Amino acid sequence: MAACTIPDGEGQSVEVVGSPKDEYILAFDPSWSESESSDDFAMLLIKINKQTKKGTIVHSYALSGASLKTHIKYMAYILTHFNISAIVGDYNGGVQFINSCNESEIFKRKNLNVGVIEADLDKSKDYNKNLRRLKNQYNKSDKNFVFLRKPTSAWIRLANESLQSAFDHKRIFFAGAAMNDDYNNQRKSRVPIEQLKFIRNDQNEKGPKGARMIDFVEHQRDMMDLIKVQCAMVQITTSSQGTQSFDLPPNLRKQTGADKARKDSYSALVLGNWMMNVFYDMESDDISDQQNTFTPMFIS
Repeated sequence: MAACTIPDGEGQSVEVVGSPKDEYILAFDPSWSESESSDDFAMLLIKINKQTKKGTIVHSYALSGASLKTHIKYMAYILTHFNISAIVGDYNGGVQFINSCNESEIFKRKNLNVGVIEADLDKSKDYNKNLRRLKNQYNKSDKNFVFLRKPTSAWIRLANESLQSAFDHKRIFFAGAAMNDDYNNQRKSRVPIEQLKFIRNDQNEKGPKGARMIDFVEHQRDMMDLIKVQCAMVQITTSSQGTQSFDLPPNLRKQTGADKARKDSYSALVLGNWMMNVFYDMESDDISDQQNTFTPMFIS
């Protein structure tokens, strides 16, 4: 992961507002509890590069103990300040969250509505056929681009191996800190910062907008470190039946309280990296024109 981290000031930096010409994939792992000792509600953004088929994590959100309205406000901010090309979320909780977003006054006021697309991408022999089905449902202009992933044991193993491969072959990167012009541009960008909560115990929550924007930009750099720490803490175990699980070590799972170890940003990254690969496959010319056709034959 260290080799996949862009040095500060030497390339892509974290972003609080995206460029309209760039495209992003949003991944989220929901949590419904409003207890500070609960799991984080995690979201992250991957800036994609269709030429290299790589991606860079440029923005992240992880908050426990917040209300549903807080998470919906953050989702609306992302959708209106980044050029989102696809959204992926955990099916467990994701259905309820997407429905809550679409039914909320926040989304209605901003004229936002996101649609869910579905396809069975687990069977390798039918992958291209179902990928075409997914592509036929996909419509970016109508925001019909949400895929809710059911976390089967086979998919969990596949997605984690894919993330490990992405690190090994440098296909996923962590953005560096915003420096110089990038920092000034991000700090001065138009963000509804007074409506956003991004730190659990924010001592400067009611402070001046300029000070909060500085905190927001710097917080994004800290979030890159948090994702890497969570990835490093995940331990692989294998059951007697051969099923692999990817979780925190037992001593960390026993922790309680607001500052306990968590892995929700890691889970969002697993989802985001998997969706990035699906998106590149969906954009490929290999599936665009393939159709099952019947050719009549003359039998003499």
